[in-house]
Amino acid sequence: MEPDEVRVMETHIDDMNPELLGFLMERLLDEGALDVAFSPLQMKKNRPGVKLTVITAPSLLEHLARIILLESTAIGVRHYPAERLTLARHTELRESSLGPVRVKLLSEEGVVVRVAPEFEECRRLALECGLPLAEVYRIVERETGLETATPQR
Repeated sequence: MEPDEVRVMETHIDDMNPELLGFLMERLLDEGALDVAFSPLQMKKNRPGVKLTVITAPSLLEHLARIILLESTAIGVRHYPAERLTLARHTELRESSLGPVRVKLLSEEGVVVRVAPEFEECRRLALECGLPLAEVYRIVERETGLETATPQR
């Protein structure tokens, strides 16, 4: 496993049109956020709200905070450092019966432990082939999975 440091950013939002949250998520991911999540909250005066959590590289903290503050009704963003352990990963173009597809290979100490299809690739194949997305995932996982992976030593 590979250690690294990230920043966790959080804010609570209770007065924003929920239709705008999807756009905020897209902006943050497009600008380099590693992950973006929304969680439901019950806030003061019994109002429903949303907790926005963003995981980012420390170097993007101020840039992403500015996006949050300008694209949402938040008036502040909390942040704190966090350490994480990750599997090494890289992407590879693999062949499948549906056509070429990009997959993520996850490894530990040079040994591939999981092969994960890329969502956008599976989405593209589902539309091109007229198949349900879940079926495309099953096909791609079966045909490009661990049994076809080579150790990454």
